[in-house]
Amino acid sequence: MIIRYENPLQSLLDVQRAFESAFESPFFGRSFSSSGSFPGINFFENENNYLITVELPGLEQKNIDLKYERDTLTISGKKEFVKKENTAIHRRERDFGEFSRSITIPSNVNPEKIQAKAENGVLWITLTKAEEAKAKQISIS
Repeated sequence: MIIRYENPLQSLLDVQRAFESAFESPFFGRSFSSSGSFPGINFFENENNYLITVELPGLEQKNIDLKYERDTLTISGKKEFVKKENTAIHRRERDFGEFSRSITIPSNVNPEKIQAKAENGVLWITLTKAEEAKAKQISIS
C-alpha cells in the first residue's frame, strides 16, 4: 500500500497563493508578498570586500534597518503606500508594506568595518574581509 505524504506547510502556501491571486487584477495590482523577493539584491566580491546592492526605490533612509549577526545580514524596513487624496486606484504594481531579507555572509567579514550608504534608490553595503581571509602570494624558494 502506498500512502501519499502531504506537506501541511505546502498546502498552506498553496492556499495563500490562491488567495493572493484572487486580488491580482488591473484594479488591485500585485500583493506585496507575491511579487517575488523584495527587495532585489546583488552580491559581489573582490579581493578586499564583499559588496551588496539592494534596490529600495522610494524608501527613506529612516525606514531601513540593517543588522549583522552571526554571519547573517538582515535588511528590513517599511515602504509606505502613497496615494493622492480624491483619487481612485486603477492599477497598483508598486509594492508597499513591511519587508525583511536575510543573507548568509561568509564568516571572514570584519563586522567593525561594515559600511552602508543609500544613493538614488539603491542601498550599497560594503563588508570588508578580515585580514586573515585575504589571499596572500606565497613565494617559492
